[in-house]
Amino acid sequence: MGLFLAMEPVPEVAHKYPRLVKWDVTTPFSYTLELIDGDEGQEKVLTSTSFERMFLADYVERIPVKMGEAEGVLFLPKQRGSSDPLPFIIDIRGLLTNLVVDRAATLASHGFAVFAFDYFMPSRRKSQEETVYMDSQAFLGIIDFVKAHPRLDENRIGMTSSCYGGAMMLHAATRLDLPVKCMVAAGFVDILCVNVGWKNLDGSLLEPAGPMSMYLTTWTDENGKSWLTLKSDTDSENFIDLAKKSQSANFCLEENLECPLLLFAHADDHHIPSLKATTELRDRLEKAGKGHLVEFELLPGTGHFLEVPYQAINTISSLYDPTTLQSPKLYLTDFGGSDTKQGTKDQVFAWRKIVNFFRKHLDVKEMYRSDWISS
Repeated sequence: MGLFLAMEPVPEVAHKYPRLVKWDVTTPFSYTLELIDGDEGQEKVLTSTSFERMFLADYVERIPVKMGEAEGVLFLPKQRGSSDPLPFIIDIRGLLTNLVVDRAATLASHGFAVFAFDYFMPSRRKSQEETVYMDSQAFLGIIDFVKAHPRLDENRIGMTSSCYGGAMMLHAATRLDLPVKCMVAAGFVDILCVNVGWKNLDGSLLEPAGPMSMYLTTWTDENGKSWLTLKSDTDSENFIDLAKKSQSANFCLEENLECPLLLFAHADDHHIPSLKATTELRDRLEKAGKGHLVEFELLPGTGHFLEVPYQAINTISSLYDPTTLQSPKLYLTDFGGSDTKQGTKDQVFAWRKIVNFFRKHLDVKEMYRSDWISS
């Protein structure tokens, strides 16, 4: 698999699409391998072969859905044996301009109903203000949807998250009375920051720590490429340190955690200070008497992204400036994870851990696939 894990984009598109991402999971990645002989310009293909990498199993339905105020995509496995009603997982990613669902689709192949929650862009489209707010009512809408759906089990609900999705998940779990049985957070922060705050059920607002200029830097390199970075763990003072100095610093309420929480600390994250955020949250939970609920795993070779297994590990990605409302500028950013060999081991270890964590705490009985199940 090393050949595919090390794939990089060709130069003509690398400036805009440096990271390999599967937007449409209804179609596979198609690979062609060629054995070539001869010098450049005189190459001869000796042999070739093609194969496909699927993300969406043939027994999983992809259903765009709106659950009250929450928009996204539901991945629903077809009934197998006595599997219904199915355990339900809410998948919350970072602040992306497009909803990435490869993780949700792949997780659904294990027999979970998975809702990829598009919390950012619907809010951004409704408001031209620099700051948008995650309406806590949206999570209640998701729960109501599950309760009303004949194939979903309201007593077996979990959540998984990454990047800023971790903040949304942890604030929901510790500020609302949700029937959540377990959670996973990877490469995340739990402080409200960037340009997304929180709206409580009573209508009051929790502001994100800022302004953004306090911890966001942009520059142009000698080749004319535009770069964006946040003050991460590689800086002497990262943006969590800076945000703590702000009177508007709002972390999750760790004393209210009531369910098992699996934390993945990304040791080589160059994008955000997720290593510091993860270890500090673990320490706060232990201090609050919640340490027995926490599983902590260090991923030594993982950058910002924890991809689904056997996905190419790209250390550079592109993103739009989240503070710009009209025609945002596209930047490159360094996500870390240059030790792809260790990163691959991390992928496999973490995915097996995640699948079995959810199977255990959501009491999964039916076997949809057995290749990632621990004995």
